[in-house]
Amino acid sequence: MGLGLAICQTAVEAFGGKLIAGNKPGSGAEFIIDLPCAPRDMAVPSGVEA
Repeated sequence: MGLGLAICQTAVEAFGGKLIAGNKPGSGAEFIIDLPCAPRDMAVPSGVEA
């Protein structure tokens, strides 16, 4: 991975997620960012703008 992807991976992992990078010849690169959702009790209450 290049420096940019390493920085992205560090940021994604800091939020408890995963960064997956792949390369398909003739199709280009593929990047998947998997981040966890906040538990329901941490969700923004109704009537409050996020």
